[in-house]
Amino acid sequence: MRILREGGNAIDAAVAVGYALAVVQPCCGNVGGGGFMMIHLASGRNVFLDFREKAPLKATPTMYQNAAGDVVPGRSTRTFLSVGVPGTVLGLDTALRKYGTMSRQEVMAPAIRLAREGYELERGDVNILDTRVKDFARYPNVAAIFLNHGKPYVAGERLRQPQLA
Repeated sequence: MRILREGGNAIDAAVAVGYALAVVQPCCGNVGGGGFMMIHLASGRNVFLDFREKAPLKATPTMYQNAAGDVVPGRSTRTFLSVGVPGTVLGLDTALRKYGTMSRQEVMAPAIRLAREGYELERGDVNILDTRVKDFARYPNVAAIFLNHGKPYVAGERLRQPQLA
């Protein structure tokens, strides 16, 4: 609502929410992913933006297979080959540039503040994080963010992501 109170339009607010979701719902909306946006303009025209992740340009149909043509377990899920090219930032920026009224700095400010200052985790947040504790623990840089000194967060604790800010 702050974006709207500050004079922004619905697109400014939607983009601000998109960046805020990257902080408070990283499993569902994040800058490393992609998405879609349907915009209904005041003129009555509808605009659809597709900014889903894309396969890298050098991706091939056989990149997850060995020389015999068998799928290599984990190659499509646990290696650098499993990463798509994110589209979120481009998509949100496109919406803002074409249909918004505020600067990127203005609409990102609330999300940056959330990442820097943190937010209090609720039971639902903790439940989502708990499903990935073992995965987080395998990667020290991820554990530093999504584990609290190596242990799962509990409801009521504050999750900060200064690196994301």
